[in-house]
Amino acid sequence: MQLTSRKEITQKVTGNFYRGKRVQIKAKLFAIVGGLTAASLIVGGVAGYGFQRYQAVVEESQRTARVTQLAEQANGLIYAVVMESRGIYMSADKAVLERFATNQDRELAKFRTVITEWAGLARPEDEAIKQRLLAQTETFIRLRSELAAAGRQSGNAAARAIGDNDANRTTRQQLNTEMTAFAEVNARRVTALAAEVETTRRQLTWLIAATVGLALLAGLAAFWTILAGVTRPLGRLTAAVDGVAHGDTAVDVSDTERQDEIGGLARSVLVFRDNVREVERLKASEAEREAEARDQRARDMAALADEFSATVQSVVTTVTRSADAIVGNAARVGEVAANVNDLGRTVATTSAGATQSVESAATSAQELASSIGEISSRTAQAQQIAASAVEQASRTGEIVGTLMTSTQKIGEVVNLINAIAAQTNLLALNATIEAARAGEAGKGFAVVATEVKSLAAQTSKATEEIASQIGAVQSVTGEAVAAIEAINKTIGEINSVSSSIMAAVEEQSAVTNGIAGSVADAAEGTRSVGTDIGRVTRAAAETSEAARAMTEAARQLESGSGQLNAAVSGFLGRIRAA
Repeated sequence: MQLTSRKEITQKVTGNFYRGKRVQIKAKLFAIVGGLTAASLIVGGVAGYGFQRYQAVVEESQRTARVTQLAEQANGLIYAVVMESRGIYMSADKAVLERFATNQDRELAKFRTVITEWAGLARPEDEAIKQRLLAQTETFIRLRSELAAAGRQSGNAAARAIGDNDANRTTRQQLNTEMTAFAEVNARRVTALAAEVETTRRQLTWLIAATVGLALLAGLAAFWTILAGVTRPLGRLTAAVDGVAHGDTAVDVSDTERQDEIGGLARSVLVFRDNVREVERLKASEAEREAEARDQRARDMAALADEFSATVQSVVTTVTRSADAIVGNAARVGEVAANVNDLGRTVATTSAGATQSVESAATSAQELASSIGEISSRTAQAQQIAASAVEQASRTGEIVGTLMTSTQKIGEVVNLINAIAAQTNLLALNATIEAARAGEAGKGFAVVATEVKSLAAQTSKATEEIASQIGAVQSVTGEAVAAIEAINKTIGEINSVSSSIMAAVEEQSAVTNGIAGSVADAAEGTRSVGTDIGRVTRAAAETSEAARAMTEAARQLESGSGQLNAAVSGFLGRIRAA
């Protein structure tokens, strides 16, 4: 046989009252309070009735005892009056007689007082004996008063005649007998009343005990009712609420089928538990969505980082190639400038020789023939040098043109780097905003974004410096172009002068008069050539210096590209790590 749990027993005992009748807790409490109040009223009523009855019995017993006491006291006073009466009629001395008479009057007064009180306490059923005793008392008092009056007036003999006789003794004896009999009756009544008092006390004790016991049972029933119907269900609901508060959404909520306040509270707790369970489900779903969003954001950032890395790598490669091309072109420009410089020095030397020859021709006409031959030879050499200078100048122009094109390409690359730096700065700004939105989780990302902004600013600054250097190179290159054009012009002039010299040599024999002018023209031309050659030399030096500056700028550009590549790699590594 399967044992029944205490909970099932409680539900069976209290089920009809708490569930079947669907009694509200307020009604239960009213019923309990009403029952306890009724029990208290019953206990009070029973106790009041019992104490009233006990008081009546006690008062009757006390009254009967007082009646008995008064009867005994009256008997004693009767004997006292008799003794004083004997003293009156036995005293021959008037003074002694008066003393006994006075004492008798006092005792008679006491006797009358006692009899009066006794008559007031007598029961209705004792009315006959009371009347007899009152009549006998009056006779006794009257005879004793007459005895005292006769003694005071006529002496003790007269008093003896009244008091010392059988009629007087018979009256006194009848009064004593009646009083004694009445005292015995009252003594028996006192005994019976004492027994009744004891019986009443016992009955009252048992009645009060029984009533109090019933009240205690009612109180225990009320306590059990509250315990089983209110306290225990509230304890179970408290445990359920505590379990839900600590995250136990699988806790069992009982008493939901009840139709009283406990049932309503249990159903509310059930709704609370289900709501907490739904909130936890929503939290888990939200956490899953957030994790998926973080993963998607990480994938997007990785893709963006890869795309940005590819773009930066392409730009860095282009910049590096351009820098290498600039370095090569600068080297070639340096070589051309060196050649131009050497050629300038050669032309200067030749020009100096030509000038010296012209001056020699001017001072010595006799040596004209030999000088003409020398001039012809020098002029041919000058023409060759001029042709070579023209060729070198053309090459220098091409190189300088290539240099201009390279610097323009470098400017385009610098503009591209500036655009990338601006885009990087914009991405870093967006990353800073996203990091601020992310709060504590985006602090590391904000630091990385700040570093990227700093690197972008450094890149912009470096590209500005490169652009400045490129501008300087372009400016110097423009000056080199102008110088080369001047060299071409000067060489053309030298060629023209050489042709003139050749014509002059051929016509020397015929045009002797024009030797001086021709020599002067030749001297002026050679001096102009010297001046132009000096300019060519200075232009070549400036071109060489510009080539070195351009080489340094290209190296700085290459170094900045490496730094940019390293910074971008670090930034992308941090983004991927985040």
